[in-house]
Parts: sequence; structure tokens; C-alpha cells
Amino acid sequence: MVAAPALITGAYERVAAEFDKLSPNQKYVVGITGGVASVYLLGSILFKSDRTTKPSTLQLSGGSIDSSKVKSEFGAYSDSYGKAAGEGITDRSKTVQLVDVFYSLVTDIYEWGWGQSFHFSPKLPNKDLRASEAAHEARVAALLRLQPGMEALDCGCGVGGPMRTIAAVSGAHVTGITINQYQVDRATAHNAKVRGKTR
Repeated sequence: MVAAPALITGAYERVAAEFDKLSPNQKYVVGITGGVASVYLLGSILFKSDRTTKPSTLQLSGGSIDSSKVKSEFGAYSDSYGKAAGEGITDRSKTVQLVDVFYSLVTDIYEWGWGQSFHFSPKLPNKDLRASEAAHEARVAALLRLQPGMEALDCGCGVGGPMRTIAAVSGAHVTGITINQYQVDRATAHNAKVRGKTR
């Protein structure tokens, strides 16, 4: 492990001290903004080659949430969390509905910046992140010893990137499920494109 230069650690300490002075609502806004900016930067730097299969910046939406309701849905989602650190959702009976709203709000952003696989993979030596991601997904198929004629279930499949890779390398039939209908629709559209190329 290499120690960070004093200049970097000093800058980090100053930023952390300023962050600690913010109110909980301000910290929330900084977190959301930073997360969106990070996804955008990662996508623009690392995944330039996949722009044709992702929504363009002008196509980003609230998923299955009507555009006139995105602001109010986001407000309701935000208000559902307690204000104390680590408090989480205050009414647990709304968890399923809140998860659905969350994925409607972020799926286009995730796909736009991250691609069709919403996970991190270890970077392989001399390989780019896209190749490392595909190798990681192929390794899952190998570890599960999936073969043609076998079936697997991808719980929380998102838009289906990993399940398509796993099915392609193993020959197994992979079924994906997710709580969010918008992600189901996106996965179905991507699956149709793959089938169209292989027929």
C-alpha cells in the first residue's frame, strides 16, 4: 500500500471538516450530487464505447414515474427516511414501494453512466473495466458450473447485463427478476436486441 502524499491527505481533511459542518439536508444534497457526478464521470471516462445501447443525456427519465411527478416522488422518497444518522426508513411497511420508486428514479442514470451491469468488478491486469466486468460475470457462471440445459435465477437483475453474459458463456437459461417494472421493460428491450443479433 502506498501512503497518500501530505497534500492530498491535507486536502481531504479540510473537505471532511467542511462536510461535518453541513446540516443533514445539506449532506444529503451533497451525497446525491456527488453520486450522480461520479456515475457521470465514470461513464464518460470508462464506458464511451457503449453509448448506443444506453439512454442519451436527453433521454434520462424517472423510469416509470411520469415526468410531472418525479420531483414530488423524490421528495416523498427523501422524507421517508429518518433524519438521524443511520436511522433508515421510518415506516418499514413502505420499503417495497420505496425501493421501486428508487429504481425508477435511478435506472436511466445507472445505465447511462455505468452500462447494463450495475456492479463493481475487480480490475484485471492489462484489461479495461469492461473486459474485467465481463470476466467477473463469466467467472460466476463457471463457479456455479452452469451448462446448457441448466436453469439459473438472477434475483435483483436490474436491466439484465450480468444475466445475459452468464447465459452467453454458459449456455444455461437465466431468468431475471426485479422489483421494478421499468427495469423489467429495459431488460426485455436489451434481451430482444441480443436475440435479434443471434438469429
